[in-house]
Amino acid sequence: MSGRSLQEALADPDVFKELQEHPETFRFRDEVTLEISVENGPYATVVEDPTSSSGISVRGPMGHVLDVLTQSLNFTYTLLRPPDRGFGVKLPNGSWNGMIGLVARKRASAVAFVDTMSFMKARILAGKGSPEMNPMGFLYPLSPTLWAVLFATLLAVWAATLVLRSPARGSRWYGRALHLLYSHFSTLLQQDVGISFVRAVDRFVVGSWMLVAMVIIWAYGCNLVSLLAARNIPQSIQNLQDLVDTDIQVLLRPNTALSAYLEQRAEFGAFEDRVVHIGFSDYVPTLEDIRRGTHVHITVEMLCSELMSQDFSKSGRCDFYQSRDAFMANPMSMIVQRGSPLLPAINHRIRRVLSAGLFDYWVSNTIPNVTRCSHSPSTITVMEPLTITAVSGMFAVWASGLVLSLIAFCMEILVANALSRP
Repeated sequence: MSGRSLQEALADPDVFKELQEHPETFRFRDEVTLEISVENGPYATVVEDPTSSSGISVRGPMGHVLDVLTQSLNFTYTLLRPPDRGFGVKLPNGSWNGMIGLVARKRASAVAFVDTMSFMKARILAGKGSPEMNPMGFLYPLSPTLWAVLFATLLAVWAATLVLRSPARGSRWYGRALHLLYSHFSTLLQQDVGISFVRAVDRFVVGSWMLVAMVIIWAYGCNLVSLLAARNIPQSIQNLQDLVDTDIQVLLRPNTALSAYLEQRAEFGAFEDRVVHIGFSDYVPTLEDIRRGTHVHITVEMLCSELMSQDFSKSGRCDFYQSRDAFMANPMSMIVQRGSPLLPAINHRIRRVLSAGLFDYWVSNTIPNVTRCSHSPSTITVMEPLTITAVSGMFAVWASGLVLSLIAFCMEILVANALSRP
């Protein structure tokens, strides 16, 4: 037997007075039946339930919240789903669709805006690319600052020895300077200096340079061995601007606050023709398109984590990542009709749930393996033979040296011919 409606229960002056004066402890004396609007979302999943009067039930963190409210306030409920299966956006005529529209039309007694239970941020869910070898990886064992300091020290030692060293009789200054520079640079290549330094001050300067250079080069060699085994996993989509210059299809759920927000962003016009509208049930089937790199999802952070978790549980791999940039951080809560006397009573119970950490606990239990892929590395280590691609950067440096030597050789011939003319 169904209970009384909310209006009938509140018509009792004693019940209404108790609700107003003691919302934290209030409980309906007789069971009350409410109508609650619900739709699939990050914190609620609507499933078919033949045992329910409405034929559906809600699972997830919000399902647990409803269980707490029903037991604490002593009511039962009938679930309603909006015809358009949306959360609700404001239409041009000023009305609302979705769940908010149900509240506005008073077809639901309770649905959402009580105390904030969580904050939802939207992110881009994209597929990781294939591991790639960086051809310029041989530069990475040393930081740019250390490279700069190393060559600055080389120039300082070269200038010091050039000033301190007595010039050989009959030698030109530029020839001596180039010979000294090449000798000091040979130290970085672990080659013989090729010049005798007799004076103590010269030996001190050159010896200290050799000590510093050899230690750095030995460390460079050790780190290079590790870096040659490293592979970078491309994660190029980190914000909305990164979608502008691509041909990637954008999967988006329509008639939501997120879709309304994106339509107001300047970047949206650049990929609007690539937007594909999907429903909640299409999220999992479209993961293969995202894995191939032809599509991305734009949805709330928790749903991104849930999709990544489900795929990891099936495949054991972390093939997806979330964008670094988040946008549209909105509070998540329930709503009730404006002026509803139930609002204070619901708020007190929501605060108890939050202070006890129950809501976060329910959220974590909803997403198994949630931490497995949330911070997966963008670089992995492999053990395989080196390929020409792996050392192409070094060959490029070698080829550049050959080109420079050829230019220098031609210049020497031209200068020699010019000087030999009478």
